[in-house]
Amino acid sequence: MADAQARAYPRRIPGKALRFLCNYWIVVALFSLLGLFFDKSGQIPGSWGTFVGNMLVVGMSYNGAWWFVTTYLLLLVMSPMFAALTRRVNGIVLLAVSFAVYFVAYVLRFNYAIEFPNPVLQWFGNQAILLGTSQIGYFGGMVCRKYGVIGSLREYLKDRAVLRRGIVFGLPLTAFAGHCIIHSAFVAPFTAAAALTGLFLAQLPGLVQRIFLLLGKHSTNIWLVHMFYYLVLFKGLAFQAKYPLFVFLLLLGLSTATSLVLQPVYELLVSKRRKA
Repeated sequence: MADAQARAYPRRIPGKALRFLCNYWIVVALFSLLGLFFDKSGQIPGSWGTFVGNMLVVGMSYNGAWWFVTTYLLLLVMSPMFAALTRRVNGIVLLAVSFAVYFVAYVLRFNYAIEFPNPVLQWFGNQAILLGTSQIGYFGGMVCRKYGVIGSLREYLKDRAVLRRGIVFGLPLTAFAGHCIIHSAFVAPFTAAAALTGLFLAQLPGLVQRIFLLLGKHSTNIWLVHMFYYLVLFKGLAFQAKYPLFVFLLLLGLSTATSLVLQPVYELLVSKRRKA
C-alpha cells in the first residue's frame, strides 16, 4: 500500500500546483482591483507588465511575503525526490546534510550576497538560495514521519501527564526565550519545530481544535494576504490596534475574513475544473 501511494504521489503534484496557483491568482486579481481604488502610489496594480509578472510568478512586486510562492512550488515539484531520499537515506545523515545546505544558503542569503552577470542567472541563483534555506523544514518533517517521532512521543507520554505538560509548555517557552537571546532568523526553523512539537503533543480542547482547523483551512490565504494589511496597500491598518497581541489578532482577523470571502470563489473554480 505504501509503495502504491509513493508511485501515485508524483502524479498528484501537477494538480496540487495548479490548485495553489488558482488560489494565488484569485488573490492577485482581488488586490489588483483594490489597488485601483486604494493605492495612491500606483504600484498596485501598476502597469500591465507588472500585473502579468505577478500573475506569472516571475515578478512578484505586490507583496513581500510572496517570495515564498516560487520556493513553495519548487518544493512541491521536488517533494517526490525528497520523499525518495528520506526513504533510502539514514535520517541522521539526511538531517546533517540538510542542515549543512541550510547553513551555507543562509550565509549566502544574509551575509555574502552573490552578484550574477545577468538577471536570468541572478533569478536562478536567488531561487536556489531561497530553496536552500527552506528545505530543512521539509526534510525535518519527512524524517519525523519516517520514524514515527510524534506518534512514539505520544505513546511514551500517554501515562506521564506531568512530563507531557512540561514538554508541551516547556518546548515553546524555551524556543521563545532562546529567540529573545538569539535574534537571528537562523534559529527560525528550530523554534518553529519546537513550537509545533509542543502543539502536536498537547491535548487541546474541542473548541481550540476547531479554531486551529479553521485557521488551517484558510492558512494559504492568510499567508498570501496578511502583508496587505500592515505594510502594503492598507499600510498600518493592523497597527491601529497599538498593542502587539491586539495587532496580531486584528491582522489575523482581517486576513481570515478576506479568506472567507475568497474561499467560495476558489472552491467554485476548483470544482468546475474537476468536473471538466
